[in-house]
Amino acid sequence: MEEFAADVEGDSLLASMGLDGIAVEQEPLERCHILDDSTRPSSDWIPVPTTFPDFPYPTPYSQQISLMRSVYQTLVEARCGLFESPTGTGKSLSLLTASLRWLLDRNSLVPVRLEELNKRLRQIDSQSAGLEPDWVTAYEQTRSVKRMLEPEIERLEAVKSCLSKIADLKASYFKQSSQLLDACGTQKLDKQYSELYGQPDLDCIDLSTDDPMEGLFLSDSSHEEPFSPEETNLDDALSIPKITQIIYCSRTHSQLSQVLDELSKCEKLSAQISVIQLSSRQTLCTNRKVYQLQHPEAINEACLELGRSKSRCPMRNVSAVKRLSDYLLSGASAPQIACSVRDNSYSKLFGKRSSVLFTHRPQSADFIATRIGCPYYATRESLPTAQLVLVPYATVLQQKTRAAFGLTLTDSILIIDEAHNLLEATTACSSVLLQLRDLQRVLIVLRTYQQHYRARLSSLIALRLRQLIQFVQSLQRLLLPSNHNRLTNQKVVTIPLMLCEAGIDNMSLHHLVDCLRQRHFVTKLAGFAKWVSAKSSNDFQSAEDETREKYDGSRPSLPTGMKSLLAGMKRSHGDMMNQPQIRVC
Repeated sequence: MEEFAADVEGDSLLASMGLDGIAVEQEPLERCHILDDSTRPSSDWIPVPTTFPDFPYPTPYSQQISLMRSVYQTLVEARCGLFESPTGTGKSLSLLTASLRWLLDRNSLVPVRLEELNKRLRQIDSQSAGLEPDWVTAYEQTRSVKRMLEPEIERLEAVKSCLSKIADLKASYFKQSSQLLDACGTQKLDKQYSELYGQPDLDCIDLSTDDPMEGLFLSDSSHEEPFSPEETNLDDALSIPKITQIIYCSRTHSQLSQVLDELSKCEKLSAQISVIQLSSRQTLCTNRKVYQLQHPEAINEACLELGRSKSRCPMRNVSAVKRLSDYLLSGASAPQIACSVRDNSYSKLFGKRSSVLFTHRPQSADFIATRIGCPYYATRESLPTAQLVLVPYATVLQQKTRAAFGLTLTDSILIIDEAHNLLEATTACSSVLLQLRDLQRVLIVLRTYQQHYRARLSSLIALRLRQLIQFVQSLQRLLLPSNHNRLTNQKVVTIPLMLCEAGIDNMSLHHLVDCLRQRHFVTKLAGFAKWVSAKSSNDFQSAEDETREKYDGSRPSLPTGMKSLLAGMKRSHGDMMNQPQIRVC
């Protein structure tokens, strides 16, 4: 930040800009779609409190009270706010106290609003019963008002029911814990467990035995299927009432864990608020065959493959995931549950009661993990009912990641803590690092795929595949040592200039992106690469002696390239620094 030390131009303008200058004019978060002021409830406005009894310490500092009042006022007016406070003044605690108190105050108005709207609806019905001869016009006016009132009443009733469910779950933490313990301690094997864990040496993520001929070629239709298999069904999304959520963002998961520690100090608030911390599969997966892959992309791919294959992940049992979801909403921590399952130690979850889990089945770690359920999908299941959602920057900044989790920013409160790190996080989310060997491996896969399915590809997909190969070849030439225009040392260029130097500035990248997005093409390429790699390795092993005599001991390029494609998923920092590379931002 030294280069910005002397940058004072415009500071006077920023200093004189009030909060209204950056305010976002919008309707209240929970909109009442009413025609006029006569039908709008009178309980929309919430007064800003002068004190905050929920603050865990008896006497807050004046700076903390001022910050909490400012945050509360900003939320009441549905505006954007920028707040700064010195280090060590309890910013996170003040933010949590003010925002959660506002949320509880706003939720307390839901029954009041609902009663006022129902009262107004009854008045309209009674007035329409005694209409005089000009009843047609009066009836149309009454019907218009009722059409605006009834959907709002239905929405508020759904929100009220959801809030009641949250209150019941928060009051039944020990009950939920006991139910989960009973489910883990049962001695009766269900059908799904018997099928999945009753078979010896079952490898449910082995893709080498899959038939690559099934569904690996593309059709002419564009966007026939959504790119992400994680997208939630629209009917299910509409059936879930949208409650007001506070999305609290920080840079890392460790910082979010510190936020949870701060929240635990506010006993009155934490006892009433449902909290969910979103994490990746790498953190929450409890399937040993999946999380032992270690690499995040490999874990994601294996998990998604289990969802598409016949051998589904046993942790994704519907009843177990639903039970675990309720347990998370009652106050449990998903990362702690995942850690306990991986370590096969449940004392932190169940205390001394955990000893009953191994009384009759001392080697039942997989069975217990199955009965507990998948923390990752339980987190996603409980997300619509969570009032406070803790997420890292990367989850919020990327639209596809938000869609995968089912996280929506509409009608939600977004709090970005430690916002000075936001610029760096945005750059990291929008950048990609390509090494020369990455391009070489991708080129091997694309050419092999093209040759294998040459007779089955449609004319449009064959064209896009040739363009994609040309695109990768052009980027590869930029980094080859024989290229006189190779980017030596470090050079910063714009993307159009880089494409011009590569000779592909006349190519439509949008068409290539559409091709990659349709029918999970990238996923199929990865599966095809694994299948070809395994098949080539087996063929080479069976004819190793003949191949050594014929080729003077050198292996064919295809198996080597495919093996390096899979082995290259783990790289050392030194290898990355020594390889020619392009960073696209």
